[in-house]
Amino acid sequence: MIDDMCISCSEPITNPICYRCFLKQIHLWLYDKNFEKDVINEILREVRKEVFVDSLSETCCILCDDEYVAVCSYCVFFRAANVLKRFGVNNELLEDFLEIFNYQLGHASYHL
Repeated sequence: MIDDMCISCSEPITNPICYRCFLKQIHLWLYDKNFEKDVINEILREVRKEVFVDSLSETCCILCDDEYVAVCSYCVFFRAANVLKRFGVNNELLEDFLEIFNYQLGHASYHL
């Protein structure tokens, strides 16, 4: 069904989680890595800009059941990693982020 395809990469969405639930996961990671609250908020704001899209999908998030899913987890975390890179996050933390949020599933490895 076409509705279950990522609008960014056109791959099937095998892990239907909405951008809001992904942002919660990213927030927890940033908090765990002791980022300052203001920096966390700025990063999350930028990630939201990168991953929010209106969805025509009828697939709801399996976590919150409130949002429709339009972008696959790979694309969300790849874009989030690029935001972190723009914010000057060091390579060690970027590698940790990508290792924790490794949602490649049929995609090539992340190349930042």
